[in-house]
Amino acid sequence: MLIKNAENTSDDKASEGNINRWREFTSLDGKECSVKDCPHKSDPIFGAHVEKMWGKENKEKEFIIPMCRTHNNQFGETLDIYDNTRFMPASEL
Repeated sequence: MLIKNAENTSDDKASEGNINRWREFTSLDGKECSVKDCPHKSDPIFGAHVEKMWGKENKEKEFIIPMCRTHNNQFGETLDIYDNTRFMPASEL
């Protein structure tokens, strides 16, 4: 599944709170990056603001998913994530 990393939303302190809220919302541990085959295993995990992508530029509102620091800081990038990734609406923050 393709997502786009939302621009200008990365703040390490806020993102730490976002992942904790995501964990409460989903009842999952969220200890790994949602990006397929992420090589950044030693990076801390944050709650990243993303947009689901359909087609070229069709997008929905923002969601929070677990993501490593490296991928969380790739603003505007389209990334391929695991299909079973659980999304939390950013409005739940």
